[in-house]
Amino acid sequence: MAFICGKNFIIDIFGESHSKAMGVVINGIPAGTPIDLDEIAAFLARRRPSSAAHSTARRETDRPVVLSGLLDGRATGAPLCIIIENADARSSDYEILKSAFRPSHSDYAAYVKYGGYNDYRGGGQFSGRLTAALCAAGSVALSVLRARGVEIAAYLASVGRVRAVSYLDGGGIEGLNREKIAEMKSAVYPLLDFSYETAIIEEITAAARDGDSVGGVVECVVTGLPAGIGEPVYDGIEGSIAKLIFAIPAVKGIEFGGGFKLSEMRGSAANDAIYYEEKNPEKNTACGNSVSNPERGTACGNSVSNPERDAACGNSVSNPEKNTAYFNPASNSEKSGVCRENGLNPEKRGAQTGAKADVKTKTNNNGGITGGISNGMPILFRTAIKPVPSIAKEQDTIDAASGKNTKIVIPGRHDSCIVPRAVPVIEAAAACALVDFLL
Repeated sequence: MAFICGKNFIIDIFGESHSKAMGVVINGIPAGTPIDLDEIAAFLARRRPSSAAHSTARRETDRPVVLSGLLDGRATGAPLCIIIENADARSSDYEILKSAFRPSHSDYAAYVKYGGYNDYRGGGQFSGRLTAALCAAGSVALSVLRARGVEIAAYLASVGRVRAVSYLDGGGIEGLNREKIAEMKSAVYPLLDFSYETAIIEEITAAARDGDSVGGVVECVVTGLPAGIGEPVYDGIEGSIAKLIFAIPAVKGIEFGGGFKLSEMRGSAANDAIYYEEKNPEKNTACGNSVSNPERGTACGNSVSNPERDAACGNSVSNPEKNTAYFNPASNSEKSGVCRENGLNPEKRGAQTGAKADVKTKTNNNGGITGGISNGMPILFRTAIKPVPSIAKEQDTIDAASGKNTKIVIPGRHDSCIVPRAVPVIEAAAACALVDFLL
């Protein structure tokens, strides 16, 4: 089915831009998993339109409402159903689009596929509005990943002709600690270097002033994922992430690591040399945590250093009785130290790669993935987002009702640049893809 994705963490998105509500049904969340509705709402707020120059004037509260699968703050094991109401739709703005199609939008293709019965209001099921439902699912996935020491952070690499700082510019992700990630996630324009913010605002404002729009590139980094996650051939990490990324409207490209630039390099330059790095005794790497922030303690990515939880593989709940309740398959003493994301006891993992050293690469041109499987380095990918098709400039199109060529000026409320709002959506898509491998 077109709206269903995943094998273990299964998401089923439903609704349309101007339907009464939209939402997502999630299957596969382990019973007992903590789910914080305020945390989901906060994540959705990052995607919501703001008063910034790039945003649509449509205002939605995007408050998640749970219909099933949650009791006393924890997943029950039943499907989790979350709905989000559409309260500020103006369907009359779209009457002209019933037969006159927006260039580069899905209008014409949907009209043909569904014989003219498609919901043209706000783009119907093809609207970026549905990414709110994806974000709801992604927020749940992110909380599970974060408890296992996996962090996902996306940011603007470019907007229009303004190219900001990228991971590939050198320096790696040493500065991408919890404080930096929190700063980016609270910003309207998430950037590795905020000195580019003014230029980006000017680029967007200039396009909006001309009745036009601009696109851009969002870069995403995943840290803490251990080596050995993923599958070869069809179920590799790249393909799994790409499938969900391309579910985001306006996405036209994705590349991992050095991407297309690798095609211009020789193998000697493109290859990521492998080496052993002595382990930091203060850092627990059993669950693949590659972020050396001492404030995160030794509990596989937990921010609280509770020694009783060091073997809990990322459980962020401070109740010792629940340390293995939903990440480990059983509380059997023989399994109590098992990291479920790779099915290996930490001691066995060390035996594979040298017990006293971490395996790393001197460069990361492959973006942390080789053969479709994680190699322990940060996963890096970039997503290209085209300019919004709904612009105020006059454009050529056709009128299916009259069978004639015509001109169109798009009515309604639209973003002049959706790239900043796409940042949390890309994080959500990556989270849903990756958590599917770990459950």
